[in-house]
Amino acid sequence: MNFGEQVLKERDRLKLTQSQLATKAKISLDTLCRIEQQRNSNPTLYVIQALSKALNNYKFNLWN
Repeated sequence: MNFGEQVLKERDRLKLTQSQLATKAKISLDTLCRIEQQRNSNPTLYVIQALSKALNNYKFNLWN
């Protein structure tokens, strides 16, 4: 499971909309959409950390 799939799974588990998660993580909605749709295969460390923190999940397996 890649990073985008993990983000989508966690977002769904927490019942957050894309807009809610993007706001909580302080990233653009477009960035989040691209990650979840696997159109951004190289998110910045800032984005990875922001999403991890917003999802309360520091256990993302980034190297699958």
